[in-house]
Amino acid sequence: MSAQMTIQLVGVLTLAYFLSRIMFFKKINLVTILDGLIFTSVSLLLIFQTGGLRSPLFYLLYVLLFGLSLIFGPLITSALALLFAVIFFQQVINLNDLLQILGLVIITPIAIYFGHEYLEVQQDKERIKTINRKKTALEKESGKEEENVFLWLNLTFRNRAEEILDSTSNLLADISKLTPFQKENLEKIHRNTKELLKTGERLKEYFEK
Repeated sequence: MSAQMTIQLVGVLTLAYFLSRIMFFKKINLVTILDGLIFTSVSLLLIFQTGGLRSPLFYLLYVLLFGLSLIFGPLITSALALLFAVIFFQQVINLNDLLQILGLVIITPIAIYFGHEYLEVQQDKERIKTINRKKTALEKESGKEEENVFLWLNLTFRNRAEEILDSTSNLLADISKLTPFQKENLEKIHRNTKELLKTGERLKEYFEK
């Protein structure tokens, strides 16, 4: 393998590693920013060492701009692209060289756009995850509430209602000791308690489904 091919391979692998760091790490932090600065410096060094504006590795700057747009945002990415253009403009001696510079100018808004879209997708994914977590928490909480209601219906409510029914039944059994008003009220309590028990049974059946 020739020295030039070795340098090209190093450049490609370096950039690939840098982009993978951005794409697979969810949060942009200080380490990622430092990675961006380091790999920008490495890319520039490789380009200058292999011919500058006419380097076969010059295309790395195009790809690098896409990665930088994911870290620094549109303003800083545009500033860096302008800085690259100014640095390499000093080496322009023919039309092909000028086209290389124009390529940087053209690729910058495209890189910023795709960077913005990528970040939007990542944010949407985070929002969906947050919503799903909240939904799961609510479902668990709702399940616990249903369980508590079911236990209350099955134990406390049913037992208390049956006690009331038994008590009113015993009192109604000895009608001779009751006034007509007391008898009417007891019968009303007895009927209402039966209705409550039936309602409780229906609710119990609903929660058992």
